[in-house]
Amino acid sequence: MEPTGPQVHAQPGGAARRRFSRALAAVLTLVVTALAAAGPSGRPAGAAVDCSDRYYSPDLATRVVKPMTYPVIGGGTRLRNYGDDRGDHIHAGEDILGKKLQKLVAVTSGTVVRVKYATDGNYVYIQGDDGWIYGYLHINNDTPGTDDGKNPAQWAFGPGIVVGARVSRGQLVAYMGDSGNAESVGAMVHFEIRKPNCKWYWAQAVDPAPSLDAATVPTDRVPADTFRPWTAPDPLVKRQYADFLGRPVSSSSLTSWRDKLDSGDLTPEQFVAAVVAGSEAQSRNGALVRLYKAVFLRLPDHTGYQYWLGKVRSGMSLRDVAEVFASSGEFRSRYGALSNGDYVDLVYQNVLGRAPDAGGRAYWIGQLQSGLTRGGLMVQFSESTENKARTATTAGIVVVHDAMLGRMISDDSEATWRWKVAAGSATIESLVRQLRYSDEYAARVGA
Repeated sequence: MEPTGPQVHAQPGGAARRRFSRALAAVLTLVVTALAAAGPSGRPAGAAVDCSDRYYSPDLATRVVKPMTYPVIGGGTRLRNYGDDRGDHIHAGEDILGKKLQKLVAVTSGTVVRVKYATDGNYVYIQGDDGWIYGYLHINNDTPGTDDGKNPAQWAFGPGIVVGARVSRGQLVAYMGDSGNAESVGAMVHFEIRKPNCKWYWAQAVDPAPSLDAATVPTDRVPADTFRPWTAPDPLVKRQYADFLGRPVSSSSLTSWRDKLDSGDLTPEQFVAAVVAGSEAQSRNGALVRLYKAVFLRLPDHTGYQYWLGKVRSGMSLRDVAEVFASSGEFRSRYGALSNGDYVDLVYQNVLGRAPDAGGRAYWIGQLQSGLTRGGLMVQFSESTENKARTATTAGIVVVHDAMLGRMISDDSEATWRWKVAAGSATIESLVRQLRYSDEYAARVGA
């Protein structure tokens, strides 16, 4: 069973405090891990992964140096208090005192396995690609400049830090704070290193001091591989503007995006999602996807979609596009023989997935009788607030896939991604990441 939360007590020092690590160092064999002779996990090749619950039983003998980046940008005061006897438990990490909102970064590349965002304290655990577990506790829970405990999410964790997210070494993970039982101590991070285990929440802690002593100094910039398949933010930004918006990025926008991406305040996936959600892309790219779905009940084909996207970018109105769609044989075969009333009924069903309410039905029939064209009515429905909400996931998936890979997503793939988003196992950002890391994308952009 997963523990409800790490049992750490932030109070440093005290006359009664006994350092078990120092006492045992004299009588226990000091085990130094030779990383050069170890496998990728830091264990000797072929060694079995522990599958026992050792979460509350810190290893006080083993000393290991894990190659890593120091977890705190700007440093801090290290208490070297791993192994302290806290009465009801042994302290399983080392506390580093600092200032609120100091940036905490991933010490190694890996995957987020636990995020706790709660009134009784924030923390995050990352399982490195080496199999070891790295924990950051007492993450900030205050509005900047206060001690209000309101726990604003944007000042607790870095962008995109959720369970299952991949992180790169040096990436912003969280902000230093005093949440949990550190309120009386001040800003700090309780940092842990835990051995590989078949269940991360059973993993046994080791003294992080040797690894912290040898850690490389982080910079306030994310690592170059953050921008894969490029090595800097500028080509990433320029390419997305060209692919999604069909135009160059302005110098001021490039500077703004560069600063946010370089500092880790924004991930590449969040940047792309922001472009997709912006009014420019929504009124063109997204609007065309919605219009295709409303008129033809299908995803657009790549060639047609790009053709009409070019027209809209050149100034053609969405209503004019809808009039052309309404003159097509595909449209006429579905709607041409219907009366105004039957047409309104079918549009409600096909676009909004429901029968019309009496008032709405009467209104739109009246509009058609007063001269509104059927294409014009279709635009009103496709761009309605109700339909935008109903088709938001599909529109996002289609816009991202077509812009990044230069081809339309298949019906089956779109349905799969839509299901994953609805189930909470995927987001538009995770789609962006998957495409951005693909060989197909790298080949397409020539990076």
